[in-house]
Amino acid sequence: MARVTRIKLSKDPLGYWFEDEFIEGLAPDERLTAPERRRVISWANTFDPENAPPRELPPTPPKSKLREQEAALGDFRLHPFWKLLTDDQREVVNHPEQTIGESYPLSIGKLADLTDTSVQQVRHWNDSGLIPARRTKGGHREFFGASAAKVLVLSGLDSKKISVLREFQKDKDSLTPLLVLLAEMIAENTPSHTGALLSNIEAPGDGVDFVLRIPSNAA
Repeated sequence: MARVTRIKLSKDPLGYWFEDEFIEGLAPDERLTAPERRRVISWANTFDPENAPPRELPPTPPKSKLREQEAALGDFRLHPFWKLLTDDQREVVNHPEQTIGESYPLSIGKLADLTDTSVQQVRHWNDSGLIPARRTKGGHREFFGASAAKVLVLSGLDSKKISVLREFQKDKDSLTPLLVLLAEMIAENTPSHTGALLSNIEAPGDGVDFVLRIPSNAA
């Protein structure tokens, strides 16, 4: 089937035919399709460059959900967890191939090996929403640097903090788990000691950041 051409260039007088209508000049008509507009702009750049409108580029195709998810899972250096890692732990997260000979994404077993954690513990934290994972078409979990960083931090937290973080995963706007933790701090410490502990927490960004900054001996 032959392609129907609705526009045709005219050099003298300068313009173009749109179906049966002559349009003077090489400005794209609003009735043109995107490919037709780009064609008219191309004519303008060739035959009337001084008055040519800006070139219209084809729309950038959206990132696939897979790549967006991969980027989110790998962007762990901006998270509060990253601040709590030692230099050695950051090296492990940044270069897993130097520790276990594998690069991201990692299977659940490889992540457990990298972080010296049990597979059962990694699975539990993933099911609880504490560490992110991507699912393959076959249903297998794949983990990136964000998960490795969080596993290393979670492994050093006490059960109370982990419980609070788990509640934040369910409702990020809820203050209830944080208030419970603070109430326990007050009950277990003198007011002056509690105030001293909280004064060491500088500019927490959100509930998760706040919980992570509370000294371990205070929870």
